[in-house]
Amino acid sequence: VKYPVATSLTMRLIVPWKVTPRERDQITQIKFQSNDGESFKIYEYTLDSFDLGDILQHVVSFEQKICQAVTDREQRQRCFGKVFGRTLARPLQATWETFTTQFGVPVNDAGFFNLVKAMIASFATEDDKRDLLNQLRDAQKPRDITVQSMWYRMNEINNMVDYLPGQDPKLTASQLLKAFHDSMPQRWRDRFLNAGLTVDTTVLPKILHYFRMQERNADQHAQTNESGGRNGTRNRTSNNSIKKSNSGGKKHTKPDDAEKGKKMSANGRISDDTMCPIHPKGKHTWGECYANSYNKNTGNKRPADKTKEKIPKKSKSDDNKTTVYNVDVDSDDEPAPADKVAKSNILNAGTQIMPSADENTTIPHSHHIDCFSMHSLQTDFIADKSASQLYFQYISDVYATG
Repeated sequence: VKYPVATSLTMRLIVPWKVTPRERDQITQIKFQSNDGESFKIYEYTLDSFDLGDILQHVVSFEQKICQAVTDREQRQRCFGKVFGRTLARPLQATWETFTTQFGVPVNDAGFFNLVKAMIASFATEDDKRDLLNQLRDAQKPRDITVQSMWYRMNEINNMVDYLPGQDPKLTASQLLKAFHDSMPQRWRDRFLNAGLTVDTTVLPKILHYFRMQERNADQHAQTNESGGRNGTRNRTSNNSIKKSNSGGKKHTKPDDAEKGKKMSANGRISDDTMCPIHPKGKHTWGECYANSYNKNTGNKRPADKTKEKIPKKSKSDDNKTTVYNVDVDSDDEPAPADKVAKSNILNAGTQIMPSADENTTIPHSHHIDCFSMHSLQTDFIADKSASQLYFQYISDVYATG
């Protein structure tokens, strides 16, 4: 039975790509003098870890700070071996003193390099060196590290290779540049190739500049997407609010007792057997209510007020239908049949002579059925009860027949 062979394994990181920040209260001020008596000082963290990556980073950091503090190369030759032991915690300091006792305190930078390499070799192997080289060759730039910082960090780690035991050399300048190019995101590398650029023919400054531009564009795109996502969320929320407010034009409030029992018929009106929604304390149904334009008991409507004419309001549901009004007339006010006015006399165009207290009075009015001068009619006829009865009979007959 043949088992599948793993093509990729989790790469071991000897040294992290991103420098882990440490507390500033852990830093120590170290003062020292050169051979000619000149005083210097550096600020360095005390190394208290036996981790290989921590030791390598501490050595590189110490060398950089000595070079920054002591600019003269001749003066700093003896400073490396003299000061390095003071930056170590007690267990590591004892190991360093063992080697300085055996080989002597380094008097130059080359002697310091060899002594540090011998100390690291006491607990590191050649496999550690190969792992560090593989870390460089298979590097992938983390999202939280800039292009420029990635290049500097790869150079630092490449210089750490020489401190580890083994015969494998560190990466050359061209190999390191190729590894840096390969550590960039695949899309950036594809664009680099499509632009007609290659690692072998492009100088380092131009490669760094190209990938910095790609990084800037990616950051701008990410910010645009993030702001667009927030706006999209707000737009979706406002759109949903608009839809809710426009759904029927009604607010979703808690229904009252009348609304709970309301039923709708097939034609969109309230069902006649529903309890009246206008008079919730009443005991009649909507079909029996006087306020219902479609009251099934049309003949039993509430009597009209004798002192004033009432014109019923038009129902909203009748906007698209022919308007037919009913005028309530009290039975006591209904005129005798002989007193009725012929419709033909009233509907004639032009000037119409209407009966009044003064038979010689003529009232000009429009021939249109909906253009009567209510003020004029009421002024002339309201005092005469018989004329008022004729007027109500006329209105009743006209609107009843359309």
